[in-house]
Amino acid sequence: MTLAPLVADGKVMVGVSGGEFGVRGFVAAFDAESGKPIWKTYTVPAPGEPGSESWPNGDQWKTGGGPVWITGSYDPETNLAFWGTGNGGPWMGGPTAGR
Repeated sequence: MTLAPLVADGKVMVGVSGGEFGVRGFVAAFDAESGKPIWKTYTVPAPGEPGSESWPNGDQWKTGGGPVWITGSYDPETNLAFWGTGNGGPWMGGPTAGR
């Protein structure tokens, strides 16, 4: 993780960078006092997760990139955190014939 955490509403939220390495980006929240994980959401959905229908069939969700490159922001009125992502990786599938 190469960015500063976002602390809000008793949570420490962090995102993972490294899309150029074909990682699956995510944002995770931890309890500010205990450090225990609270939630984790991926930027590229796995099959069956919301938004997965917008991705091609296959295993590209495992290496699709979508890294989190900058600390998010928090809106206390709506209790929502907003996180931007980097571009999806060029790892959209396995090797093709002739390559």
